[in-house]
Amino acid sequence: MRHLSLKTKMACLVSLLVAGILLVTAFVAAGYFEKKFRESIASHQYSLVSAMAAEIDSKLLSAQAQILAVAGGMSAAMLADPVLAERYLTGQPAALQTFDNGIFLFSAEGRLLAGTGVEPHMRDMDYSSREYFRETVRTGKPSISRPIVSIQKHEHPIIMLTVPIPDGNGEMTALLVGSLDLLGKNFLARLIDLKVGEKGYLYLFGMDRTMILHPDRSRILRKDVPVGANRLFDRAIEGFEGSGETVNSRGLSVFASFRKLQSTDWILAANYPLVEAYAPITQARRYFLAGLAGMLALSILSVWLFMGRLTRPLLQIASSARAIGEGKEDFQPLPVAARDEIGVLASALNRMMMVIEQQQEAIREEKEFAENLLEHAAAPVFVINAEHRVVIWNRACEELTGIQAAEVKGTDGHWRAFYEQSRHCLADFAVSGEAEGLSAAYERYDRSTLVQEGLRAEGWRVMAGGRRRYLSFNAAPIRNMQGKIVAAIQTLEDLTERKEAEKRLEQMAHFDAVTNLPNRALFFDRLEQAVAAAVRYGHNLGLLYLDLDGFKQVNDSAGHDAGDQILAAVARRLEKCVRRSDTVARVGGDEFTVILTQVAGDAETRMVAGRILDALAVPFVLGERTFPLGVSIGISLCPANGSDADSLVKQADAAMYRVKGVGKNSYGFYPGESACADATANHV
Repeated sequence: MRHLSLKTKMACLVSLLVAGILLVTAFVAAGYFEKKFRESIASHQYSLVSAMAAEIDSKLLSAQAQILAVAGGMSAAMLADPVLAERYLTGQPAALQTFDNGIFLFSAEGRLLAGTGVEPHMRDMDYSSREYFRETVRTGKPSISRPIVSIQKHEHPIIMLTVPIPDGNGEMTALLVGSLDLLGKNFLARLIDLKVGEKGYLYLFGMDRTMILHPDRSRILRKDVPVGANRLFDRAIEGFEGSGETVNSRGLSVFASFRKLQSTDWILAANYPLVEAYAPITQARRYFLAGLAGMLALSILSVWLFMGRLTRPLLQIASSARAIGEGKEDFQPLPVAARDEIGVLASALNRMMMVIEQQQEAIREEKEFAENLLEHAAAPVFVINAEHRVVIWNRACEELTGIQAAEVKGTDGHWRAFYEQSRHCLADFAVSGEAEGLSAAYERYDRSTLVQEGLRAEGWRVMAGGRRRYLSFNAAPIRNMQGKIVAAIQTLEDLTERKEAEKRLEQMAHFDAVTNLPNRALFFDRLEQAVAAAVRYGHNLGLLYLDLDGFKQVNDSAGHDAGDQILAAVARRLEKCVRRSDTVARVGGDEFTVILTQVAGDAETRMVAGRILDALAVPFVLGERTFPLGVSIGISLCPANGSDADSLVKQADAAMYRVKGVGKNSYGFYPGESACADATANHV
């Protein structure tokens, strides 16, 4: 990206200062204008809704007065004769014009006596359970019903204006109902045709969130504005009357006004889309921004011309310095033509360039020294650049890998020292800065604790000539002055001898030298893990504690060497009696243990114990001598006998000693709930 010149910066600064003053002044004025405009919209829209609400109240009261007048004109004879009643009702043109869905006369028992617009299926129905009927009977007063769906064929939403007709004793003898079709052409239905602006509209809803009238007729009689979907809608139900900005249930930002009707518990509302409401403000903003842009352009042009003349000498110095920095020409001292600030700058630049040349020479010498240091280092080292190509491959690295520097320098083939096919080395991960794939490339890896961003890993590798070596790798990225990774260095260390020594020590620490079985320490470690797994996953576990019968005679008669051979043979036979997932261990002297994981129960444990008895029943042969042995086996089960490793061992050991006490060369379970209940010769 091209940097701005001093002339440009100064011109922009002055222009922005002027623009800032204009902006502050204009935005204060615009804010005041917008505030007053919003207040005006709120006032006018609320006035409109209030006027419409008053008109609806007036119309409803007028309609209620009409139905009252019709009811007042009905005689007792009409109430007794449906034909006279229906003739009377059809002769009320003014009322029929208001009640476009019909006028109906019901008996006190809820039967339809007469009416206009009556369909055949309506005559035999019982209307006493209808809400509008029950409400009028309960109060004994005229009422306006909630909107309902008509039972007439058109099934339109309607409202009912009811009037009770009393007899001479004041008891209701009949009920007269005027019905308004909310989709018809009455004064209520015409409400939805009114517009607020071009896209604004009016709608009517009840306190129970039911939509009574709406331009979208599919929403009428639906409660499709959930709580929280429209903030002002919720407040209006709670009693709010007024105007404000909100987002309606369809996600449209609107200016909404609400007013409750006096004649019923309905609420009249108006929605005016904010986009349309604030269109004049938007247009005024466009004019304002256009004028501001013109003034800013004029300011920039004026300052630009003035600053061009003022900064011309400085730009000449900058051009010369740029050419030197890009290497287009060698440094030549700049002429100092004056003693002003520009002359001082030229003198300072001359001195600075002399210092830079001295520093560059020192850097070249340091680089050469560093390369020689790495080349002759005792530790194997190689360096790759940001393109993953080798730039340094020292002599120690040649000795370790068997690959000469000439074969890999300038290439990305350093992987050939460690793999048969192209793969990332640790230095490649350091250059890319990504650790994904490390687990597939190295057995063990981690972040370096000594070098920031460094990586370390270990693993076996097959070197040139087929040598298999265990190597330690350390790699770290090399960054330039700007912090960008430009290379990575990797060191190698041959840990083969140490690794093999560790393996021997581990073998000695965890395995019995005579039988090569897990020793007592490893046995307890595996038992604790097996018990934990059995408890966690609900498996059964069997523990067998074995003590050889007659082994002391082998040592006494044939010596300890022969005894060791017998123990090794016993170990091999035991391993053949169990699965690969089970554990056979020697815990001391002539005592062995067997961990059976995931057994079906004591039956499967019995089967394994039987196999062991059979396997050790075959005499052991050493040279020309034969040594018969027996074995006593104690068994404990998890979780039947507990879920503690030490307890299971003690229980199996106790069971083993009981076997020895009743005749040896057998097996027995530790008493517990899971032990077999049948008393057998082998069950203690």
